[in-house]
Amino acid sequence: MKLKSTLILISIQLIFNTVYAENLSANECNKLLTNGDSSGALRYANKMLSKNSADREAMLCQGRAYYANGDYQAAVKAFELAEKNTKDGLDIAVAMFMQANAYKGMQQKDMALANYQRALKQAQSIGNSGLQRLAYKAIGDIAIDDQQFSAALDWYLLAFKLAANDNERGESAENVALAYHELNQHGLALEFQIKAYLLHGRVGTLDQYANSSIVLGSYYAADKNYGAAEKTLTKIIAFAKEQGGIYYEAKATYVLALVKVAAGDKKAAQDLLAQAVSLAKSANDKALELEIAAQAQGLI
Repeated sequence: MKLKSTLILISIQLIFNTVYAENLSANECNKLLTNGDSSGALRYANKMLSKNSADREAMLCQGRAYYANGDYQAAVKAFELAEKNTKDGLDIAVAMFMQANAYKGMQQKDMALANYQRALKQAQSIGNSGLQRLAYKAIGDIAIDDQQFSAALDWYLLAFKLAANDNERGESAENVALAYHELNQHGLALEFQIKAYLLHGRVGTLDQYANSSIVLGSYYAADKNYGAAEKTLTKIIAFAKEQGGIYYEAKATYVLALVKVAAGDKKAAQDLLAQAVSLAKSANDKALELEIAAQAQGLI
């Protein structure tokens, strides 16, 4: 019960599956990637290219396999070749978008941003709202990373308007809430996070619901509504126990400890932090242990 793949990559996967549903070769390569066999997908793509060196579908699959393997430089080259070898508008937009993802993987944010903007312009030119939404979100993510919260809010609001279903609305609402939270506009942050929480509770995964609950609890605390924060976090702790989600149980427990600190109950906070550390160790999650330690430092 821990989200491991990003929604943006899931959305791109859906686009690939739609475009190439009738092409057995591309479909087989996509299946290998979907099943986590990136090395097998790379071999398959190379085999396709050995038969036709100008096969842009093989180039796209090859690029995605390189990306999955963390070879971002090779991925960029494959996506650039795919862009040059097609006149299909959607293929071009996807190739641009994936180039941006690879540049972001290399921490080259300027190049990533330039390619997300190219992908956005291309998606607009062909009227593809799905890719437009993904581009708006990706540009907003870069703005968040750069602490340009007002700009991020603008991009996230554009993405929210293009959400086509409740899953996308839940994701987009959460992004908007984050931007408002960073801008210390806690009332609006709560408004959008509550939307995300309700949507994830209705149509999202267990991970999305659990994470949105914890974020909602922290936003209540930021708004000094400690009662609502504790109620929300206590509920998700019980839910995580029922579902066997020890990661979220630990995370919600330490966030509840921070709420107790803010409310002035340091003894309860100390007990909760000890529980959270124990749970993180049981989950064998060193990253979570470090996260708990970092958040608790200087507070107790």
